[in-house]
Amino acid sequence: MLTDRGRVLLALGGLTYLAAWAFGSKPRYPAAVGLVLAVGAAALWVRFLDRPMRLRRALWGGDHLAGDDIRMQVEVEAEGHVFPGSLVLREEVERIDTFEGALGRYHGAIVGW
Repeated sequence: MLTDRGRVLLALGGLTYLAAWAFGSKPRYPAAVGLVLAVGAAALWVRFLDRPMRLRRALWGGDHLAGDDIRMQVEVEAEGHVFPGSLVLREEVERIDTFEGALGRYHGAIVGW
């Protein structure tokens, strides 16, 4: 399953290859093949990492009242032996807002604050 950006890059790689062949431009062949291989490698990487993940949250501090800012630690556990280098956590809180944050590696786990 490719995104729109992946499809555009795949088409651009194919068109670059055709242009290199049509005009006899040998330096364009590596660029065209590189674009196609990059899209293929990205698609394989996404399929390889597509597996269930568990999300754990821990609130910091004591009691929280309405209107208080809350600090929370988030940890993700993925099944398998290969983990992604980073993840983006996007959470929509009903009638409040949408929160988005990057999670990164810390001591072998994927965490964010």
